[in-house]
Amino acid sequence: MLPLTLMLQNQYLRIQRWLFGLSLAGLAVYFIAMAFLSQGVLEPGDGIVHYNMAKYAPKYPELFLNHWGKPLFTILSSVFAQMGFPGMIVFNVILFCVASLFIYLWAEKRKNPFAWLSPLLLVSSYVYFDMVNAGMTEILFATILTATVYFFFGEKYILGSIIFSFALFSRPEANIILPIFFLFLLWKKQWKAVPFLATGFVLFSIIGYFHYKDLLWYFHKDPYQLVVPFYGHGELLHFVRNLQPICGPVLLLFSLIGVVGLLVALFTKNRSKAIDYLWLAVVPSIAVIFVHSYIWWKGIHASIGLIRVMATIMPLLVILSLVVLNHLFYCLQKRMDSYRQKTVLMVLPIILFILIMGNIRFSILPVKESPIQILLSEAAQWYLEQHNNKKLYYSDPYFGFKAKVDPYNLGMAEAMYYTLDKNDPSINLQSGDIIMWEAHFGPTEAMLAKEKLTENPNFEILKTFIPKERILVLHDRPYEIVIARVK
Repeated sequence: MLPLTLMLQNQYLRIQRWLFGLSLAGLAVYFIAMAFLSQGVLEPGDGIVHYNMAKYAPKYPELFLNHWGKPLFTILSSVFAQMGFPGMIVFNVILFCVASLFIYLWAEKRKNPFAWLSPLLLVSSYVYFDMVNAGMTEILFATILTATVYFFFGEKYILGSIIFSFALFSRPEANIILPIFFLFLLWKKQWKAVPFLATGFVLFSIIGYFHYKDLLWYFHKDPYQLVVPFYGHGELLHFVRNLQPICGPVLLLFSLIGVVGLLVALFTKNRSKAIDYLWLAVVPSIAVIFVHSYIWWKGIHASIGLIRVMATIMPLLVILSLVVLNHLFYCLQKRMDSYRQKTVLMVLPIILFILIMGNIRFSILPVKESPIQILLSEAAQWYLEQHNNKKLYYSDPYFGFKAKVDPYNLGMAEAMYYTLDKNDPSINLQSGDIIMWEAHFGPTEAMLAKEKLTENPNFEILKTFIPKERILVLHDRPYEIVIARVK
């Protein structure tokens, strides 16, 4: 990029820092306020389970090492979970701020005049926006990935390697990207940094040994089964077809331009820089998209084709977008005097700000309860009013959340996924025990048909909840809730 006059550079740098700080602080305050004002939850299934693990881990320490819960996420979020579910969102908002800061610092060092747009570009991604406000694990991984790339670009390879080594315990996408970073370090001849990619694995393996009695528990306790039959499978291009709702139009457009531009740059004098960007931003992004596409196409590794997993790579697309914006300004700058440069620096960001803000889905905040969540809340309130002191078996995490049950106090409440007999669920239950069955998780995760309750003489049907308007769930099954008691 051709230099601006020194005065213009210093003036704009101060303005840019203020713009970055104001936009980041404004988004953070807004998100946190909406978290406490929301009635519903964006991810009432997995999101509630992650919250429960983080909340109850201090009481049940083995949860800190639960592989499905992602140990690093559980450890870091457990303090915030004590504030209730909004605390999980506060944790993710902090991670969003950290990721934005790393991207901003990376761009500022390269004198990118659009560095301040980093937080806005991040939340212009629909899935990233949703996951921040859902308290999910994708944001932690995305932040670790951002920090790693920042330090790799800054040639601090050992520090970057140590940071990314812990990503294995935040999201399974780390298994996809780790070999890429391994090859990148070999390409850079950074032999000393390579062993540090194993830091997190070695540390958690040793810690986990005292619980699992197995140094290789990371592999042997892998929670993702090869095949989950009722999840099914989908088309190979599922994630590619959904790139628009994943990225949002602004981030998608600039990212695609960035990929094409870097491939072209391989044949120019900027070849070395282009290779670095391809290694650190493009190849990991494509690899994550490809692997998730493949496993959903094949219906393996417990994939259900959820596009939310793409939130993990959104910071890389922001970096690509900022590279494109920087290059566009470079091309314009060569044809402008200082006055026109200043005009572009004022007008173009305003245009981008308007476009990005138009793509940010503030309309979902505060989160309202969905029709299913409303019905589950009604059922939970009814259950609480009964003052029942018998054991509860339930299928939907949101019901347990609203009923204020401790899901790990197995003497009083238990998810019925693996405990009830599928043919006669009354077997081994005590008189008075309660089963809460609903049409989404009940027949799938718990593999329990409604008829096993309603047509079983050992059960008394206490209450049935049916939505005012017909709701179809997995396999076009009409949604309803049945609460039964063992006679």
